[in-house]
Amino acid sequence: MNDGNVFLTVEHRRLRIHTLTMALAIVGVWGALILAIQLLDRARGTTTTVCMFKRFTGVECPTCGSTRATVALARGDVVDAFLWNPLIMVIMLGATIWLVLSVGFARTVRLDMPRRHRWIVPLVTIALVLINWSYVLWFRPL
Repeated sequence: MNDGNVFLTVEHRRLRIHTLTMALAIVGVWGALILAIQLLDRARGTTTTVCMFKRFTGVECPTCGSTRATVALARGDVVDAFLWNPLIMVIMLGATIWLVLSVGFARTVRLDMPRRHRWIVPLVTIALVLINWSYVLWFRPL
């Protein structure tokens, strides 16, 4: 526990091989699925909606555009990737930094905050998701 302040700490730790294996497995499976969907769509000349929320409601979800953002990022088009879904790109940047620190440098990143301030994290998360969702629904260029 700290003295009431919020701290972001980076600590040295032993590298665990299962962390690297799990991270690579998740990224690999996800990437393979995205690639397979893209290749099938290109071969058929169609566009597949993989979002179950959109299939059932007809409304885009807060993460809609994340696949297209990832494909744009893979092409090297960072601006287009950010325009498809800004929150997903910020999360991907954070996940990349965490993965590099965790796996590459055997560091642990931890947010220390007093218990009385922990309510802020879910509140900020919900606000960011709602702001991003409004962008996806009304402002994102098609």
